[in-house]
Amino acid sequence: MDGEAPGRNCRRRIRRVLVGGFVLASAVLLVAAWIAGTEATRAANRPIGLPPAELSAEELTIASESGKQIAAWYSQQANSTATIILLHPIRGSRKSMIERTLMLRQHSYSTLLVDLQAHGESPGEHITMGHLERLDVQAAVRFLRAHTPGQKIGIIGWSLGGASALLADVHVDAMILESVFPAFIRAVHNRVQMRLGFLHHVLAPLLWLQFRPRLGISVSKLRPLDHIASLQCPVLILAGDVDQRCTVEESRKLFEHANEPKQWLLLEGARHEDLFRFDPETHSKSVLQFLDETLRN
Repeated sequence: MDGEAPGRNCRRRIRRVLVGGFVLASAVLLVAAWIAGTEATRAANRPIGLPPAELSAEELTIASESGKQIAAWYSQQANSTATIILLHPIRGSRKSMIERTLMLRQHSYSTLLVDLQAHGESPGEHITMGHLERLDVQAAVRFLRAHTPGQKIGIIGWSLGGASALLADVHVDAMILESVFPAFIRAVHNRVQMRLGFLHHVLAPLLWLQFRPRLGISVSKLRPLDHIASLQCPVLILAGDVDQRCTVEESRKLFEHANEPKQWLLLEGARHEDLFRFDPETHSKSVLQFLDETLRN
């Protein structure tokens, strides 16, 4: 009997240590996840400066129902019959889309480059993964409808820009989607899995579950996949075949749910990156051919 008491006490101490370690590790994990969530939604504001001279662009702001005045560059071509709205990726800005804009100008397309809310010079408290940004897309389309009535409108949306365009449910004449996630929850899992492997099953929910208490947003609504079937215009979807943040399978799922007419371009060797810079020749050829077929016929 005397030997049993020390054994029980030892097991109790071990259990207390294990439970204490688990509680401490859980607390550290929750704090780390909250910090990561803060960083992910932190506004990406910064000075943009004047538009490059070769754009011949006008600086302006557009009132959005997101409650913000959206900063923009508007470049109207004299003989243009169509304007392209260019929408940047997360933590990007109008400057992210300059090279695409120069290419479009060479082919007589007018352009409208915007800073989505909480990006570049557009004010905003948080990045909302398309929830508020979709209202900025709607505002950009309304601006063009008012200022260039009768002209066709196209959209080029890269990552967050493309997701925001789909969530906006706007009526345009052509849409190009580059590396666009079909569902925000899946996008979070992909990013965590890239860094921490199988732990994404545990850690990713700690990030996306923050959105409702932090921003009042239901992540179940951040699903561009649920909106692409209502898109009543031709669509071109571009993807990189080694993109781990938005996989080929996910991009194909968007393509499968889109209505005809639709086109698909897979760039071999491309990751989640600027697809124009990755392969300017292939990108430009495909984009211009698609726009010429849909906006000039």
